[in-house]
Amino acid sequence: MNATADSLVPVALPAAALARRLALFGVLLGLTVVVLGAWVRLTDAGLGCPDWPGCYGHVTPAAAAKNPDHIATYSPGWDFDQGKAWREMIHRYAATTLGFVIVLITAIALVYRRQRPVSPAFALALLGTVVFQGALGALTVWWLVKPLVVVLHLVGMAVVVGSWLTVVRAPRLLPGMLHGALTQLVTGIALVGMRESGVAESDVPLDNAKIAVKLAVALVVTVLLWVNRRRGDDVPAGVVHAVGGLALLNVFVAVLWE
Repeated sequence: MNATADSLVPVALPAAALARRLALFGVLLGLTVVVLGAWVRLTDAGLGCPDWPGCYGHVTPAAAAKNPDHIATYSPGWDFDQGKAWREMIHRYAATTLGFVIVLITAIALVYRRQRPVSPAFALALLGTVVFQGALGALTVWWLVKPLVVVLHLVGMAVVVGSWLTVVRAPRLLPGMLHGALTQLVTGIALVGMRESGVAESDVPLDNAKIAVKLAVALVVTVLLWVNRRRGDDVPAGVVHAVGGLALLNVFVAVLWE
């Protein structure tokens, strides 16, 4: 038994060191992706490429520029701007590289899970987050999903508020409430992101103060539900009513704040 454990130590240590290096590189790359995303947004290049993951059916905008007949099929409304296309694709290249880094960290966490150089649960959660983010970006480009996201946002709100109203006389948290809160939080962020990127247009300007209030309330609701998700009927009535009341408050903020 000891011999087996000792034989694993030389393997585990390089794995932990590699995971740390990958994590550090991932953090730096993640910050770079944020900066590149801001660059794309500020230069109005969010839809520089109307497809995903390529650009007008090619790996690079330069290759797309050599095929104007194919570019012409992306009409109406898609004017090829090679500068914007490059900015969008540079952002995608960096984000894809970050995804591969996270895949490697997850692989290390799973292969060496007994030595735990990285928490497998944390690595899988990180992988799930980046996959979801990539999928959301793809759907935004493919479908311009504003109507679908709005529907999901409203469904999330209805689940939380509706569940609260059904238990108001015997307060307890229902499992669907957390799912509804998470749906509302994610879709709310997506809606703001699409407005900022120019994917979703509106005559009503963004009100950052209103968005900040709604985000803060949604975060409080989600945290309360997450922290108390396993307590069942032991959750204090005050917590249940706080969740429902705050979710309802967000409805009033959305409708009445002008």
